[in-house]
Amino acid sequence: MSLSGKVAIITGGGTGIGFGIAQVLAGKGVRLAIAQPVLEVAQVAADRLKTADALPVTVDISHRDSVEQMVEAAIAHFGRIDILVNNASITGMAAIAPFLDCPPATVDTIVDVNLKGTFYCSQLVAKKMVDAGQVGSIVHIASVGAYAGQEFASLYCATKAAQVSLA
Repeated sequence: MSLSGKVAIITGGGTGIGFGIAQVLAGKGVRLAIAQPVLEVAQVAADRLKTADALPVTVDISHRDSVEQMVEAAIAHFGRIDILVNNASITGMAAIAPFLDCPPATVDTIVDVNLKGTFYCSQLVAKKMVDAGQVGSIVHIASVGAYAGQEFASLYCATKAAQVSLA
């Protein structure tokens, strides 16, 4: 299957795994919206891809209105969305929270980004795909933690299991 000319949004596409995914897709001719909370990070990533078809966009996936603006920017620029890669996530040290002492603010942050953000992105992109009468792909970057709990990461693992279930 050729991906050349397809349009993808990659949340968290400016760093780490997301940037690796962006590199692979760009190499296959996919036009990309690189979505990051900080526009400058998305711009640096877009420049590093050395493709004219990389659009840096800013988004806070934990806020539906911000996701809606990201989706509208991608459609305004590219005309459609064929692929969504839900890569953005609270992970690493920011996701370490002991179950018995996890403060409400940490719960809110992890759930807002890892679960609600994935839901908002999927919902809004899927709606655009359905409204356009097109078939597309939505990919969630989850974790082995979705299947096996990890010490001090119960909430992170629960949100990753929810992503798997959402898919």
